[in-house]
Amino acid sequence: MNWTKLLIATLIGSIAYFLLGWLVYGILFADALTIAPEFRESVQYPADQFKIGLMYLSCLTWAGLFAYIFMRWANISTFMGGLKAGVIIGPLMTLSSFLGLAAEFRIWTTQSIVMNVVATMVCTGLMAGIVGWYLGRGK
Repeated sequence: MNWTKLLIATLIGSIAYFLLGWLVYGILFADALTIAPEFRESVQYPADQFKIGLMYLSCLTWAGLFAYIFMRWANISTFMGGLKAGVIIGPLMTLSSFLGLAAEFRIWTTQSIVMNVVATMVCTGLMAGIVGWYLGRGK
């Protein structure tokens, strides 16, 4: 495995996912992705305490997962191949996590879970497409 290519694909994917997340989660779907009002103050940081570094590490990890899967097992090396994989894998993983957490905690509404899955589909699909494109460059 070409580790340099994996690291660069991960970095490119993480930057794309971070910017897409800012646009989709932070602006376009901001009102639909809220935590249930009765839990907001106790579990959500105020805007001035948002942990942007941790958010970027989350994006880096997510992009790294897709870059590794694409290189190691799936041989995905096109934008469309990455987009298709991201649109399927991302929402399935997100839905699994959110449903498991929703079974234990009451902080999300049904609408916010559905909107999170939709937002993940958009952001992960585009990020995975970019990762796939990068991995296929020069082939």
